Amino acid sequence: GRPALLAVVAAMAVFCSGLGVAGSGEVIITSIEPTVGSIAGGTRIIIHGSGFSFNTGGSGNEVFIGTEAKCAPVPLHSNTNQVACKTTALHNLLGPSMWRDTMNWEVRVRVDGAKDSTCVGTCVFAFRYEQNTPIVQHLLPLAVQPEKPQGTPH
Repeated sequence: GRPALLAVVAAMAVFCSGLGVAGSGEVIITSIEPTVGSIAGGTRIIIHGSGFSFNTGGSGNEVFIGTEAKCAPVPLHSNTNQVACKTTALHNLLGPSMWRDTMNWEVRVRVDGAKDSTCVGTCVFAFRYEQNTPIVQHLLPLAVQPEKPQGTPH
């Protein structure tokens, strides 16, 4: 009867309003994780939101950290509600004098080369030197004696 029809109409209205963000073509970022990574790069970031491209490769979702740093897409872990990418080494962009500074930069996604994201949550990523970058302090042994190949005369 009538109550069942009203329930169906209400459910459709809720469903359609949920499609409003993606349907309107708006790209929204709600959060990123982690929010900190090494200046050496290699940190996999997951960007949560909506309106991302169905084309999960490099041309579908371009990720920028600040104005210069790009984040290489990881299509296997990406879909229309999240984008995964791997950070590039920061020192390739800034040079050695800036390595020790903490850099806090906004994360943005450009979808299909045209639509830029809007942040409605936490959208900042920090490159850190001390806490997140592995450093080799010692390497032992410093030298080794090469072995003679087998079958050679002594």
